Amino acid sequence: MSIMWSQPAIFNVLDPWYEISPGVFVGMVPGQGSPVGQFAVQNRQALQAIINLAQASNDQSGPYYGALIVFPGHSGPATQGGTGEDAGGEYLIQAPGDGTAAIPITINWPLRFLGTGNAKLTYFIPPDDPDFLPGDMFSVETSGTGEGTNIGGMTFEDLLFHYPAITTSDTIPIPQWAAIHTVLAGVENFRIVRCTFADCPIAVWFEQALDCSILQCFINYSANAGFGLILGNGQNMGDTNSAKQIFVTDYDAARYAQWKKRLTRLKVSGCVTCGKKYPPRLRHLLDFDHSPDLVKRFGAKRFNIANGAMRSNRAVALELRKCRLRCRSCHQGVTRARRKRQAKKAA
Repeated sequence: MSIMWSQPAIFNVLDPWYEISPGVFVGMVPGQGSPVGQFAVQNRQALQAIINLAQASNDQSGPYYGALIVFPGHSGPATQGGTGEDAGGEYLIQAPGDGTAAIPITINWPLRFLGTGNAKLTYFIPPDDPDFLPGDMFSVETSGTGEGTNIGGMTFEDLLFHYPAITTSDTIPIPQWAAIHTVLAGVENFRIVRCTFADCPIAVWFEQALDCSILQCFINYSANAGFGLILGNGQNMGDTNSAKQIFVTDYDAARYAQWKKRLTRLKVSGCVTCGKKYPPRLRHLLDFDHSPDLVKRFGAKRFNIANGAMRSNRAVALELRKCRLRCRSCHQGVTRARRKRQAKKAA
């Protein structure tokens, strides 16, 4: 198969880049599959092939344009005039099962991973394999074979990283698996921008890194306990085993302030159950109650309206249609009643 590169090279993960059998090329496949995890191994192999091709798109002579790897965030092809009600593009990825990373990356040239819309990368653990040893989702190191060790770095942008529920307790510690882990030779100019980390044992581990940034990211734990950020390896904080010059920012302050004002305006009508209204300074006591019959766009406990500053206006507007405004007391009462009804049905 003859491949022509653009400059910089652009790779859509849905396109057929990986030769799964002689003459048969496939790409990554979004969705759970049937059975669940059907495409998890293929997704790992396809993504690894794409990364290898992306690195090969730059040669030793330069110039070093780098490459862009795009993860479409839709569960199906876009349609004209669509409603936007889409479960998103979830890509299950299954590691080899020997404790190594699902996707090991050796950076030769600049790489940028970009999600479009609602792209989610889920670490898949096969439920029927007791010998399966999980590990990192992405491990990254610098080879130094490009333009020295600082060759434009690497960026993860607008992606959601997710791990399934993992058993921990006082005697079972949180496993040392990271969604993104910089290891071995130090990584330079590494950026993580507007990403969400859901239930990852470790969201980001900069074991050896220099001049790295985490910008406007969200880390959420609902099914697991874990660590948001680990720096260094805890053994030797010398030149070769440390993380240096790490820059971390929260939400954009101006955007978050603007969002708080918008939330206050949205709550002017008061509680739909008891009718109570609040002055602007007390409207934080009103909650957006999701209808139990409608699925949250970003999954259960993933979409918090109060943190909507991190979402697009369209995504927030679609989610608000599924909500009723209630005061805390009425919200709790309605939730208890729902749970009782669910318990009766289950019985």
